[in-house]
Amino acid sequence: MDVSASLLCLYFSVWLYEIGNWVSLTTYGAKATLLWAGFLPAGVAAATSEGAAFTGAKELQVMICVGVTLVAFLMVKKRGLPLTSVALTGTMGIYVASMYWELLSITSFVPMVVHETIYIGLSAFAAVAFLRAFGGLPKNMGSESTQLRVASPSH
Repeated sequence: MDVSASLLCLYFSVWLYEIGNWVSLTTYGAKATLLWAGFLPAGVAAATSEGAAFTGAKELQVMICVGVTLVAFLMVKKRGLPLTSVALTGTMGIYVASMYWELLSITSFVPMVVHETIYIGLSAFAAVAFLRAFGGLPKNMGSESTQLRVASPSH
């Protein structure tokens, strides 16, 4: 059940990210539309008036995404699903680090490999911060049910 739940959470995290983007842009007055790639939302297109400022839209998107994911994390943690907890924690870290990509337009002189390294570092840092803030992984992470057993030879 843990593997299935974690895969389902990862699938819905793509939806949540794009819906959060759509909600935040719509809140700021853009005529936002979801774009599709098969059965997944691929992005959000927004028609804006010239000079329209969306200061705070990305922050609102991240707050929506992290808020929903945090509620799911707390519910999953209570149920004792360690793999799903890790997936949700990593997803929250990625949401927070996504704010960094907004800086790419003003730091285009920096090589992409540096941006990717910074993004991965920010994602990992945010994931660890969420784990510390909300009590870590489920308590049964090291229980007998999740450890491999080595059979001892019988005499």
